[in-house]
Amino acid sequence: IDHGTNIVKPNDLRWQSLRNAWYTLMGQYNGNEIEIQELSPMTLMAASLVCHDNDQVVPKKYQTKAMEGAALLGKTIGIATTKAAHGEDFSLIDDDNLSQDQRDIWKQVVLYLLEANENKQEALINLSKPAINCWDIDRRPLLEIAVCYAARKSQDLHALSLARAICSKGVALRTNSPEEWHRYSTILSGLGDDQASEHALAASISMGAGEGG
Repeated sequence: IDHGTNIVKPNDLRWQSLRNAWYTLMGQYNGNEIEIQELSPMTLMAASLVCHDNDQVVPKKYQTKAMEGAALLGKTIGIATTKAAHGEDFSLIDDDNLSQDQRDIWKQVVLYLLEANENKQEALINLSKPAINCWDIDRRPLLEIAVCYAARKSQDLHALSLARAICSKGVALRTNSPEEWHRYSTILSGLGDDQASEHALAASISMGAGEGG
């Protein structure tokens, strides 16, 4: 999302192929409640992101905050669709040109995903489940990236402050990660802390950001 020319646009045909694959996979369960409950949180979140316009893929009663946030993110960006759910793909509109209503939608994405990130029960990794079903996959990185991206788009002080807390923890736990420092820099910039943002960006570059590191 944050790498300029490397961005995969929402209408890229690869999203459509991925979406079709998820529809095929989820269609095999055909509403089977027992089998759906056996799916990992990461599986259901990914399915919600790309199959965001069809509640039949995952019945509403099984939808968690993470899944609602992922679906709203998919709708807002307009992943694998010709037109975003809210009338246009405003994920590509410059942040300063977003309307307040559009920013409020991005803020809602933040709140959904952050609630999921803090919900220990929802985020529980069941190590007794076979790895083939993705129960061993940590969804934290995806949640954190999505929260920070949506917070920048929202330009909301509360959302940005929540994202900053995530980034502060990220750089403390993964001090040698250029990605963590770069994300921290963008959030600090959104909060108007330009000096701290520049320091974080310098840290990211010194660790190899933009060089495959």
